[in-house]
Amino acid sequence: VEVGNSVAASPDGARRDLWSFEATTSNNDLLTVWNNAYNAINKANECEYGLTTVSLAKDPNNATYNNLLGEVKALRAYWYLLLVHHWGDVPFSTKPSRAGDNLYLTKTSRDSILSFLINDLIAIEPKMQWADQLNYGIERINREFVIGLIARLSLMRGGYWLYTDMTMKRKDDYLEYYKIANTYCKKLVDMKPRELND
Repeated sequence: VEVGNSVAASPDGARRDLWSFEATTSNNDLLTVWNNAYNAINKANECEYGLTTVSLAKDPNNATYNNLLGEVKALRAYWYLLLVHHWGDVPFSTKPSRAGDNLYLTKTSRDSILSFLINDLIAIEPKMQWADQLNYGIERINREFVIGLIARLSLMRGGYWLYTDMTMKRKDDYLEYYKIANTYCKKLVDMKPRELND
């Protein structure tokens, strides 16, 4: 989940152009981002299927199981966040690919994708563990991360989008998503306060 902290002074066809939103059609890294995102999403879908369908460890009351399930859902949400951020409406699936599947899915509206991801994370978040309860702490996806991701997805869902008719608009329900973002930011501050570096 690391991103670059500096960009080139002018587009040079390298990955820094993606970070500064200056990529051109000749930039091969665009395809790499697309392919890596869907590869990661499919792996997350595989893991979710395994955890919820065939896992011998399936136990909805087990903290380790719930955290693994939350990690998978958060990883999928993170990669869709990147795809939607760069491309808007994209193909969407929560099922792992199988031989014989039609892999050329139609686009799903970004609003539908973000709403699904927000609700998916809201359902698993209370069952997850805090970073200080996990081995490797903040090096693993934890409850704090998921609360922050819910807020970030909600701000995106409530915000303005450039649509194909070249208009900037937001959906009528945007205040509902701003309220979710506010609620989850406050929840994180209240439940896990952190000292800020002065």
